[in-house]
Amino acid sequence: ELDNLDGLEAALAERCEDSLHLFIKEAWETIDPVPFMDGRHIHILAEYLEAFIAGEIPRLLLNIPPGHMKSLSVSVMLNAWTWTKLERIGKRFMATSYRADLALRDADKTRELIRSGWYQRRWGNTVGSLRETKLQIRRDQDQKTRFANNAGGYRFSTSISGIMGEGGDF
Repeated sequence: ELDNLDGLEAALAERCEDSLHLFIKEAWETIDPVPFMDGRHIHILAEYLEAFIAGEIPRLLLNIPPGHMKSLSVSVMLNAWTWTKLERIGKRFMATSYRADLALRDADKTRELIRSGWYQRRWGNTVGSLRETKLQIRRDQDQKTRFANNAGGYRFSTSISGIMGEGGDF
């Protein structure tokens, strides 16, 4: 599955698929030049988000002060992490913010992460079958407001006022 990586890298990639916190920590430098500063709140946030994606928590409200990684964890990393596992690659996301430019900022960061060499080496499109080719953003579905992957998953980003007629798994 992760044949293009050496043994240690492949093992770490598999651990990242199962741990949002580890994924955030390992992917961090791909989207932010500031060094990653871990904290208990990030572990807790990742734990709750994992439970949300697994369906263990049907509705989740996060109330965390500004500057504590809500946007990066939820609106950037979570989408990319969810698509690392084959059984989750078709999941659909609707990402909203009170301002459209913030939703698009986070969508750009998610696409930047998914297109990064770090992500593509581990979960990207290099061969032909879906099993070997875990994720690629479709060229015909690659816009700031909506992008889709090669397995039917997509991310739609808008302001709160632009959600009529749209939906998603998350």
